[in-house]
Amino acid sequence: MSVDQRVRELLSDAADGVRAVPDPSGRLRARQRRARRRRVTAAGLGLVAVIAIGGWAGLPAGPGHGEGGGVSDFDRMQQWAERLRVSPVRGGLADADPGYVQELARLVLGHQRAGAFRITAEVTEVNVLFLDDIGDVRVAFVAFHRAVPDPTTQWINASAWFMAPRGAAASELADPRAEMGTGDGLSPFEVTGNFGTVDLDSAAAIALVPDGCVIETAALPALDDWTPAQTGSYLVRTRATERPEWWRAVCDGVVREETAARQILPTTAPTDEQVDAAVAGARGGIDRDAARFAMGVGESLAYGSGPLTVVWGGRIEDPQPGDNVDYDDPATMVAYPAARGGWQVSVGTWSTGQPVEGEYIGGGEAWLSWDPTTPSAIVPVRLDDSDSFLVVTPPGTSEVRSVAGGRTIDTAAVTDAAAVVRGAGTADVVLEALDAAGTVIGTVPAPADRPTDHHTAVGW
Repeated sequence: MSVDQRVRELLSDAADGVRAVPDPSGRLRARQRRARRRRVTAAGLGLVAVIAIGGWAGLPAGPGHGEGGGVSDFDRMQQWAERLRVSPVRGGLADADPGYVQELARLVLGHQRAGAFRITAEVTEVNVLFLDDIGDVRVAFVAFHRAVPDPTTQWINASAWFMAPRGAAASELADPRAEMGTGDGLSPFEVTGNFGTVDLDSAAAIALVPDGCVIETAALPALDDWTPAQTGSYLVRTRATERPEWWRAVCDGVVREETAARQILPTTAPTDEQVDAAVAGARGGIDRDAARFAMGVGESLAYGSGPLTVVWGGRIEDPQPGDNVDYDDPATMVAYPAARGGWQVSVGTWSTGQPVEGEYIGGGEAWLSWDPTTPSAIVPVRLDDSDSFLVVTPPGTSEVRSVAGGRTIDTAAVTDAAAVVRGAGTADVVLEALDAAGTVIGTVPAPADRPTDHHTAVGW
């Protein structure tokens, strides 16, 4: 989803803060996925990032009114999200002062109806789902129940995080200036990371599931010893308690979803030595500042799975009209070993053309069964939810061709070791690298539209 990130002073005694970005079910279906981009902002000299990742792609349809006459996975997921909305308030302050919770909900609703938040549609109710003091900040998460579903996305609930100084009055926490990020929807497994200021004593990662569900955790790399969180249906990790791990939601004894834990990122950018190692075999034109920033962002995705490698750097030419993707910007591709085998690849751009000071936009991800870091590898990534693939090519490639059923779909000339070809949405697409004589020198299957390694759909 397109949620602007901006750095602003949130606490009088703290440095710049970073907006958290709820992103429920960003990859559920094409109609929900289009134009949902993750944005990350560099704060000061340090690198502070928030990654929001959603994933219900590929869930089976059930009975009801979805595709083929069944309840769609999206509708079923929303039913679980509604169960979360009406769940008891979580957090250490939830039971301490019910009057505070009611006042906070009333004030947030009043500000929303006055048009103070990005969600401006008619809202019938605000529910406080999380409230606690973490370090020197007070954090709240709320849901907005829409009067009617959003006409574009069909979400019935929206959401937002708020942050104010520890012990803040309800009026201060509900103030629009305390709003940290608004989500177009509400997922049944809400996760946010790096919530707080650059003061790491206040930074945290938080997860919530509906009442009756439990969050379980397992350490990387094994992911074979799942332990229920002591707090049950919610989890808070701080710098003192975080570890490289995955989280999963278990409801009624069924594993509903798994995701890589949100990392509380370090406030320092990668060192020159780390950048040197990461870009050693990169193709295209590498901008070191762009690579450094992309490494910091990618590190939160890899989070203990393995070393991060910069695969490619260059400029993505604007895909074909109708793709709903408006790239013409510098980009960087990174890869790392996936937690459960294979490789995860991610590409991002900078909309302003300023790799460090501008906005990083997550442009596409793919899981590959082959090693994308070898010089001879063909590395395809679908751009957002467009019909196009960015394909990084091996040496000697002059043209990339997409083929399905023996029929050529699209061709594109290679520039700076990459090309963009159309073909997504077509069954059994094969991507071919051709030399100057038109000889095929390499072929790979297009990456499947499947949940990414760091967020695995199981089934709500």
